[in-house]
Amino acid sequence: MRPNAQKTYQTHSTWPRACAAARISSLGTGIYGFGQNIGERYVLYKKFMAFAWGNGGDVFDQAGNVVVNSPEMIEALEFYLKLVPYSLQEKQEVLDQYFKTGRLGMQVSGAWNLKNYALEAPDLDYDVALVPKPALDHGTHASFAGAEMLVVFKGSKQPDDAVRLARFLQSYPQAKALSVAAGSVFPAAKEALEDPTFMSDPRVRVFVEQAVTSRTPPAHPGWIEMEEAIDRAVEETLYGRRAPRWCLDDAAREIATIAARFDHK
Repeated sequence: MRPNAQKTYQTHSTWPRACAAARISSLGTGIYGFGQNIGERYVLYKKFMAFAWGNGGDVFDQAGNVVVNSPEMIEALEFYLKLVPYSLQEKQEVLDQYFKTGRLGMQVSGAWNLKNYALEAPDLDYDVALVPKPALDHGTHASFAGAEMLVVFKGSKQPDDAVRLARFLQSYPQAKALSVAAGSVFPAAKEALEDPTFMSDPRVRVFVEQAVTSRTPPAHPGWIEMEEAIDRAVEETLYGRRAPRWCLDDAAREIATIAARFDHK
């Protein structure tokens, strides 16, 4: 998102927006071009992985090998590092506050802010765009996909009924009703792309369209530990402690160790 005149991007459109971040930062003291999350668990890796996936990077390849230190991942982190001189590095609530008051030019965040900004900053003039891809002719507009999951416990006494209920709840009419009531989530269904409820508002439409190229983290029992390794690698880079390559090399070794531990179970 971005404030107009001071306009702000929630998500961006191409990696050359590093130049846009620089121009916004030049507007004056206390104005920042981009927001980078620091000092928060379960947040930073989501923001970075959007750029990594968009550049063709990943945590594992199709054969299950750890590739978090691949050239594509290193290139993505090197780009993220280039944003540091023009970035406010803070926790998410601080980034949101700076954004709402027109002091933060761009940030990667979620659809919940559409509702929040309408209540907390009704006069804020901002736009929403897809997460940027590396170049017009390269990469994808990737994003981190989050969701609510419906599960049936292995020991359930009524598994068939539970599955039927889950299918009923996730079907489009029910998913749409929940989305409209919540005001910050969208149905995981292609029908949303043709539904005026979500397509008529240009800001909402971008979030729905972004879901088409969103990605989920690996479905691995050790993922919580793995994401912490990625967080540390990105933070070390942002703090200028070591170069992206060495930070991701360490993350790759740590993730491989975690994966091996589960392989033996």
